[in-house]
Amino acid sequence: MGTTDLDPDRAHATAWAARWRLAPRHARVAALVMRGLSDKEIARETGLSFATVRTYVKAVLRAAGVHNRVELLRAALGVNGRSR
Repeated sequence: MGTTDLDPDRAHATAWAARWRLAPRHARVAALVMRGLSDKEIARETGLSFATVRTYVKAVLRAAGVHNRVELLRAALGVNGRSR
């Protein structure tokens, strides 16, 4: 399925981008992390190198002020009304 204005990943990526001041590619990687994809799967999905994905994931974690993917997901849930 292609990305449309109704795509939940796109909507969430936009919210995270604004909240955490992420560049569009970082927001896309964040959305894929939220879907549970590994770095290798994200690289395949986006066409980015594995090393670039790792760098982006680290940057997203830093921007969100968290240390791992579980904490990132919890922080992202705060976008939907849960305070952090």
